[in-house]
Amino acid sequence: MRLTHSSSALVRAFQISNRRLFLIVEGLLDRAFYSRLIASHPDLNSDLIQIRLAQEIDPNLGNGKTAILNLYRHMRRNHKLMPNFGGIKKAVAFMLDKDVDDLRHCLCRSPHVIYTEWYGVENYLFRHGDLRLALINGALLDASSIGTFPASIDWTHQCATEWTDWIAFCYIAVKRDVGIGNFGANCSLFHNGPRSNINLVKKAAIETACCSRTGMPPANLAAEIADAVRIVQRLLVRYDHDKIFNGKWYLYFLATDATRVAAGRQLPSDLVERLEAALFASLNFADHWAETLKNKLLSLRATLN
Repeated sequence: MRLTHSSSALVRAFQISNRRLFLIVEGLLDRAFYSRLIASHPDLNSDLIQIRLAQEIDPNLGNGKTAILNLYRHMRRNHKLMPNFGGIKKAVAFMLDKDVDDLRHCLCRSPHVIYTEWYGVENYLFRHGDLRLALINGALLDASSIGTFPASIDWTHQCATEWTDWIAFCYIAVKRDVGIGNFGANCSLFHNGPRSNINLVKKAAIETACCSRTGMPPANLAAEIADAVRIVQRLLVRYDHDKIFNGKWYLYFLATDATRVAAGRQLPSDLVERLEAALFASLNFADHWAETLKNKLLSLRATLN
């Protein structure tokens, strides 16, 4: 019943709007990200496209990926993905973080479901944003203190390498549906923080908890984690680490690096939020990295002609 209500609310939004393409997104950063993406291409006219959080369509629906995918499937079954009002075709696209759905072979194959190329929107910020500029504008550090800073691709690769074991465990936790949120989505629970070695006591406790929740023997878990480590390592070799590394984690690495550079000097109290905003502002949506997402939207836009 709830999906029927949400679907009807979205169709009503179609009817009363002069926009022809609706983008449903997961969160606030996604809304701003796709707004800048469509504004950067002349054929993705922002006057024709409207971006909405799922919760803005139906406050009871929520913004979670599962809820959005369920709404998509309901609309597909009821032939509401491309409604026609008085001869005017309209369409809806669901913009989703890929997470590790490709590695798990569970992507939803539809032109109306558009995934990020990497784990999530945040990965674009760190892979293609200006990290040094973010330390200046976000952490409010002076350029002379920062000195040279690694290129984004090298910096992110280093972060992923340091957390290889944690990434592998998270991959298994997702595959086994353990509930990754219970293991700390914002930071590794194998470490005492970014730029630190593995805490073997914490690692053992988390693995024991995983075995308890899944009923998996410890030897089986160890074997699955070893396989997952090899997957992570293959991605690292190809510099495709952002396919499996949660981009939200990078914020804590960058905040740690900012603290190191500051060397005891004062930093903003809302450092993590400032760093994310500064990185987002540094993205150039005219660069080649944005073409894949633009092309998917252009293909859907073309069906409305």
